[in-house]
Amino acid sequence: MASSTTDAATAASAATADDPHKFLEDVLGDDALDWVKERNAECNAKFGDPTETEDYKRILSILDSKERIPHVAQIGDGHYYNFWQDDEHIQGGK
Repeated sequence: MASSTTDAATAASAATADDPHKFLEDVLGDDALDWVKERNAECNAKFGDPTETEDYKRILSILDSKERIPHVAQIGDGHYYNFWQDDEHIQGGK
């Protein structure tokens, strides 16, 4: 039994060491943000800047509207969650 636990730990450690994108787990880290900026630049060069389209501006105005109706959702464990975003709750409500 101890052998399989050790094997699993070794495999998990090797997977972490071999993961070239491990740095992305630090979502607000400089390396992760630089990587995202590079991917965005590549996409914008190929497809154009989506923020310049009328559809983007229309959808953004809907999402940014102060007239939205807040809602909650029950997820898995019986607790209710509110992912409301506004000026005070940039990453969602708690």
